[in-house]
Amino acid sequence: MNIKKKIVAASLSMLLCMNISSYAPAVEALNPMAALEGALIYVIVGNEIQRVDNEEQEKMAKETKKRTGYLQNEKVQDRLKKIVKRIQDTKEVKRSYVAYVNPNKDYNAFMTIGGVMSVNKGAMDLLDDDELAYVVAHEIAHGEKRHVVNGVKKVIGLETALSVAVSDSQGVGSYVGAIASNYIENEMFTMSQEKEADELGYKYYTAAGYNPGAAASAMVIMRNTYGDHYREGLVKVISPNNHPQTGERVLKNGERLFEYSNKHVEVRKDTVYLNGDKIYKPAAVGRYTEEMRAYIMAGKMAKLYHVDGKSIPKVTVRGKTVSMNDVAIITAPSEKDAKIIGDRIQAAVTKKALSKPLATSVKNSQSSKRGESIMKKTEEILLDNSDTKRTEKNK
Repeated sequence: MNIKKKIVAASLSMLLCMNISSYAPAVEALNPMAALEGALIYVIVGNEIQRVDNEEQEKMAKETKKRTGYLQNEKVQDRLKKIVKRIQDTKEVKRSYVAYVNPNKDYNAFMTIGGVMSVNKGAMDLLDDDELAYVVAHEIAHGEKRHVVNGVKKVIGLETALSVAVSDSQGVGSYVGAIASNYIENEMFTMSQEKEADELGYKYYTAAGYNPGAAASAMVIMRNTYGDHYREGLVKVISPNNHPQTGERVLKNGERLFEYSNKHVEVRKDTVYLNGDKIYKPAAVGRYTEEMRAYIMAGKMAKLYHVDGKSIPKVTVRGKTVSMNDVAIITAPSEKDAKIIGDRIQAAVTKKALSKPLATSVKNSQSSKRGESIMKKTEEILLDNSDTKRTEKNK
């Protein structure tokens, strides 16, 4: 018995314990020796995938760029590299990654074997740095947990390995390269892996100092652009039955923001709340919707409470800008509105009732009862943002 037969024979007892009924058509088409050789190759291919993931980053980067294209814009490439480096430099990330921007105009990104990440130009155009950092961190989480390796193994399957066993293959290495290259057009991750990448991605990008509310904002953009169907890879639109819906991911990132703030700050229906008190519903400005601005404002407040959840932040109002501990939280439409927001934040951090209405309301007050009514109505206009003609210059 030659070495090859000895290996196959040694594998027999292991294979007898495996449920390979789903691959019956392929197995029946082969003689027993070929079937066992195919199963053995399945194991060898799996090991080769892991080797490529650990050792062939440069090669995989070259192959992936060839397949996707490389955006010839160094300013955009540098922007991505700086974000990746900032996240990699945290203690949370253990591997090193190669990242580049491809010219696809869709909003997407992906991670492939070897720690190679690519972000579409479309995503670079739509996202600010904080939002982009969350998308990058999500892909890094896939790399840290070797989700891509497991995904490629899933794609290969025993049936595919069996076909390699009886084909005139150029070798396992070439085969693995072809599979890895094909990855970007196939469904690779399970729902649990996607949720894990969302969770870890949030941890990674906040550890790098990015806005904790930008994760929800990034998902709002995805939901508003594509609806609730989740997208992965460059082309494939994955069934929402297998992956979390985007609306669910927005809410989940909102919950993470609340936990990150030591349960002080949250967003409900596009409105920022502090210690359970309604603070402000921002107006839409430019590319930022009301919902996005609410999460961004809440994220700035959450960072303060994450660092120190017990002390009372110092609230200041300078012109139209409201700050907490000298960190600008929001720029209001007017100085009067900024004063209202500042008073409400101060009341929330100290849990005292707001006592002063807008100056315009005071002028129109003819009695205590009428003054209270006008104050309430004015604050409702401010908080609900019903005056659509107002504009704000800063997010």
